[in-house]
Parts: sequence; structure tokens; C-alpha cells
Amino acid sequence: MKFVGYVRRNSPIHRLDPRTKLLMMASIVGLSFLFPSPIPQLALLSSIILLSYLARVHKEFLPRFRALSGMVVAAFFLWSLFYRYSLFSGGGSSEVLFSYGPITLDTFGLFYGLSMALRVLVMIGAPLLLLMTTTVSELAGALTKFGVPYKAAFTFGLSMRLVPSLADEMVTIKEAQSARGLELDKGGLISRIKGYIPILIPLMLRAFELSDRMSVAMGLKGFGSGRRTSYRRFELERRDVIALALAALALTLAALLKLGVL
Repeated sequence: MKFVGYVRRNSPIHRLDPRTKLLMMASIVGLSFLFPSPIPQLALLSSIILLSYLARVHKEFLPRFRALSGMVVAAFFLWSLFYRYSLFSGGGSSEVLFSYGPITLDTFGLFYGLSMALRVLVMIGAPLLLLMTTTVSELAGALTKFGVPYKAAFTFGLSMRLVPSLADEMVTIKEAQSARGLELDKGGLISRIKGYIPILIPLMLRAFELSDRMSVAMGLKGFGSGRRTSYRRFELERRDVIALALAALALTLAALLKLGVL
């Protein structure tokens, strides 16, 4: 199962302008940093899951969350147990629930650890949903519309295409080496690291081969020479204006709540 990949569907989210989707996901990530409480984080996470159902990609989206369970649990325990030693600790006091040596678990750390675990899901879930509902070419076109130089946008799109390809190449090389008798799951840590050398060397050679072919193809097509034109034109429609207005309203209300105006 590929962790990141475009899922073709005919849904309202897919039909949105890529600039709209990019701004919406950026606003969701921005909102997750405004409030340290787990309740707003849970609301944002619920909105992402609701958008995945609206985009009809929930069957592909939700299993990715299950793959992140180990990282989320680790983030929860680390922030809950060692929050008071971080730079974000306010130095306040709260009810101590558990204490053993330097490890102390209090009520504030417990809630903050839960908030950070949910924030991890929000920060990964929003870009993941964007990549599952937007093609790489659409993202590159949206970045150029925002004023990003075309070469930088093209490099971003190229990296998004190459990373999954190299991941598939690594799986193929690993299966081929395992069929030849290479054992990667036996021995200590050092021996396991050394066991990946026969995989990394062919992978690097394959990456150099792909980059050489790509540079030749780009040169033959005249990349970087002359004025660049685009086949597809992005235009904001009524649904895009409504989505952007809702995102702006959510950011405005969140900022007013943070400042104590509301």
C-alpha cells in the first residue's frame, strides 16, 4: 500500500481549484497551532475525516491513519511524561497523577500530550488528503499561480513523482536480494544495517540512471528556454469562493477567540 498517491474520484473536493485546496489545508494546519487544547484538535481532525468522506477517498485515507498509530502513541507518551522539561512548559503546577524519578505525569501534561498526538494527525492528515485529491501537475500549477518560480514548482512536482518511484524500486530490489538469500531480519543492529548495503547501492545507481534519463529528456524538450505556457488554466468558480470564505471565517473566529475578543 502506497502511503501517498492521487486517488481519482468524481467528488466536490476533487473539482475544487488546487489553489483553494492548498489554502484550505494550510488553514487547517494553521488552526492546529492556535489552540493547545485537545478539543479543537479533535474538531480539526474530525473535519479532515469528514472531508475525506466528502471526497470519497475515506477507504484509502483512513488506513493511512492506522499506519501512523505507533508514532501517535509515542508522541502522546513523550509529551505527557516529559512536557515539563521542554521549552514549551509554562512552569505552572497541576495535579500529579504519577511520579517515578525524573518522570512525572500530571493532568496538564496528560491533556497536552493528547493534544500533541491529535496535532500530529492533523498535520499529516491535511497534506495527505490534499495529495490524494490533487494531482502533482495541479499542485505545481497552483504554486506557479501563487508566484513560485516555475523551476521551483517543477522541482517540487518532480520530487513528488520520483519519491514513490524510488520507493517501488527499493521494494523490487529488496525482494530480488531476499530471493537470492539475503537475510535482513537476523543479527544485531550493526549486522542489519550492513545487510542493507546490497540494497542501497543498486538503488543509488538506479536513481542516477533515472536522473540522467530525465535530464536528457528535459533538454530535448527545451526545458528552461523561452516563455513557459500552461495547457490548463485555473479559474476560481463559485464553489471555490464559498470554500475560501468558510476557511477565512474559521481563521478569523479562531484568531478572535485566541485574542479573547469573543
